[in-house]
Amino acid sequence: MHILGLCGSLRERSYNRRVLIAAGKELPYEEVFLMFEDLAKIPPYNEDIDTRETPAPVQALRSAIATANGILISTPEYNGSVPGVLKNIIDWASRAYPDHALRGKPVVVAGASISPYGASLAQTELRRVLKVDDAHVLVAELAVAGAHN
Repeated sequence: MHILGLCGSLRERSYNRRVLIAAGKELPYEEVFLMFEDLAKIPPYNEDIDTRETPAPVQALRSAIATANGILISTPEYNGSVPGVLKNIIDWASRAYPDHALRGKPVVVAGASISPYGASLAQTELRRVLKVDDAHVLVAELAVAGAHN
């Protein structure tokens, strides 16, 4: 089994990166956990670019999602919603519709924040977006509040 980790923050020492690392260590030995590390290389979504020649980092993202048995996403909350970098990778991953890498893919959403709510608004928003994209969003939830502590 292969689980792909996607972090909604580009910060090297982000709380959400730490959540993913900790989760990966908790998987049984036979499980494989890999984080997609090239999110900063993904350009803003542009359908003109995608229909001409999909950028190599986007091809790598789509391939990583397609080959994973499931995805664990950990997101911070920016202004009560999903960070732009995370929404952007979902936009790229959900093309070409309807036969895209996220369709039917099991996804667990988690979040860490310094707020007392653990990025719960961003998690709710992300679940809605993933459901629209026909991902199989699991009910499991992890909201890490006061992550700076």
